[in-house]
Parts: sequence; structure tokens; C-alpha cells
Amino acid sequence: MISTIGAQDKPSRHIPAEAGAWVFLFGDMSIFGLFFATYLYYRGISPADFTAAQSILDPNLGTLNTLILLLSSWLVVVAMRALRMGRQSLSSGLLIASVLCGGIFLTLKFSEYGKVFELVDEPLKVDYFMYYFMLTGLHSLHVMVGMGLLLFMARHALGVSATSPANWQFLEFGGCYWHMVDLLWIVIFPLLYLLR
Repeated sequence: MISTIGAQDKPSRHIPAEAGAWVFLFGDMSIFGLFFATYLYYRGISPADFTAAQSILDPNLGTLNTLILLLSSWLVVVAMRALRMGRQSLSSGLLIASVLCGGIFLTLKFSEYGKVFELVDEPLKVDYFMYYFMLTGLHSLHVMVGMGLLLFMARHALGVSATSPANWQFLEFGGCYWHMVDLLWIVIFPLLYLLR
């Protein structure tokens, strides 16, 4: 008979959420990867046109949006840590703060859309802006879905059973999804704003 007394003392490695969630997340990122490759291909065909159109955008605004999403991801990490420590109200408040960051991100993004339509005649007929709206629009949709998940997580975190294994898997999936949204923007930002 093998003794298991010492086995419980060692910290166990844990992959957040469940395997199916990771299949979904990697599948989603793979689709974006195809879009990125397509964008780079067509940018390589006519780099001067893409660079000229890109000059309309303000990289400082893109940087600000990057910092906002990084802050929101950090808030989610701290919220999950607070929940593990039993501080449910703090965790819920931090998740709501992450939602507010997402709202600020979208507000800045939509104001940038307005600026593009103001400065460019028929931007959807310009190759660069076609990809710009496709990539940022699809990402913005992911931000909105993520904000909904975070709100649901904030409400869920306040529940008495928030630390049950089933609830933890949901909360971990929501956190991983939000980090994926952040990671996608970290790729989109240099591709659309900085690449020359």
C-alpha cells in the first residue's frame, strides 16, 4: 500500500478552466492569426498605400488603449487572487473596474472610427482601412463579449458558492477569455499603428 501523506503537502500545478475552454480560445486566436497573415500579405504587396493610410491614425491613442487593456487584465488577476482569499466583495469590485476599462477602450475606439470617417472619403474602399475595420471591429466585438462575461463573473463572485470547483472553472474561463482579448490587441496594435 502506497502512502499519500506527503503528496497533499506539495502545491499542485493547475491549468485554469477546462480543456474545452482552451480548444475554444486557441481556435479563436488561430482565426485571428489567419487574418493577421492575410493583412501582412496584402500590406507587403502595396506598402506605400498602407503606410499612407496608416498615417491617419494616432499611435498615442493606440498606446493609451493598450495600457487600458493591460490595466484591465491586471485587475482581473488581482480579482481572482482576492476571490481565492475569500474577499468576494473586493473581487467583484475589481471585475467591475475591468468592465469600466473595457468601456473606456471601446469609447476611444469608436471615437477613432468617427475620426477616420471624417478624414477619409469612403474609407471602406481603401484596402488598409478595410483591414483596420475588420480587425478592430472583430476585436471590439470580443471586448463586448468579454465585458458581459466580466459582469457575470462579478455577480457570480458574490455568491456563497463562488469557490466551488464548477464555479471556479467558469470564473477561470472568463479570466482567460479576457486575457486573450488583451493579447489579441497587443498584436493588432503594432500591426495597424506601428508597422512601417
